[in-house]
Amino acid sequence: MSGYICQLLINQEDYLFSRHLNRMVDQLVPQADRDFGLVRLSTKTSHAGEWIDTLQTPSLMFGDRLLVLEDIDKIKKSDQDNFAAFLKEHDLQAHLIVTGSKIDNTEFLQSVQ
Repeated sequence: MSGYICQLLINQEDYLFSRHLNRMVDQLVPQADRDFGLVRLSTKTSHAGEWIDTLQTPSLMFGDRLLVLEDIDKIKKSDQDNFAAFLKEHDLQAHLIVTGSKIDNTEFLQSVQ
């Protein structure tokens, strides 16, 4: 995966979850680069094409980019299939943090292992 991280965070306790996510964002994307280097999308309001475009677009002007993909437990089947296929076949051009409230969607997790 070319030096970029991919991590799953499950929201069991809001305070600890927010604190851990904020620390990761602070380590991966400096405050000055966040306007262009930090992308937060939800599986409920976006689609796999947007996530893939974000992960394939290298940062040209700033340091590393980070996609925080929220609500993975709400992912649509078509998006799940497309995104899993992308993750298996391509190297990331940005960091990826996937978040959700539970791990009931084991089909997605199995598809990207």
